[in-house]
Amino acid sequence: MCDAEKRLLSNALLDYRNTRFILLSESCIPVFNFTTVYNHLIKSKHSFVGSFDDRGPFGRGRYNKNMEPEVTIAQWRKGSQWFEVNRNLAVSIIADNIYYPKFKNFCTPACYVDEHYFPTILSIHFLYLVSIHIFTMCILTIPQIVLATSPSSNGCTL
Repeated sequence: MCDAEKRLLSNALLDYRNTRFILLSESCIPVFNFTTVYNHLIKSKHSFVGSFDDRGPFGRGRYNKNMEPEVTIAQWRKGSQWFEVNRNLAVSIIADNIYYPKFKNFCTPACYVDEHYFPTILSIHFLYLVSIHIFTMCILTIPQIVLATSPSSNGCTL
């Protein structure tokens, strides 16, 4: 999944007019209308990537010591695979050849690269440029039950 996300970013970077890059699922919907979301993103100094230190089995429990010294357990983050980054962060993600190989080689089932790579690399190098606040809601349908999730329960971020 992360390879596909990086390819999408890479192709979108080819158009110099693209300044913001958003990856959403069909189950993520903005909490506000399009104009409000667009204006907020364009005016924001921050990108929006869910990133938190999950000390449980789905966070730190997925960490592999083979990622050291590039990524320590203290730097390991979890987040949603959905994100919004500005052009400079997108370029940094595409240019990375230090961290991504570690994730590709050592973040293996039940570790999901797309839930850990972006939050970890961005929190290590660009924490001051990333807001962990969200303004989308994720609707997950489980047979006859509809759930709205939050980032602490693996929700969608934007």
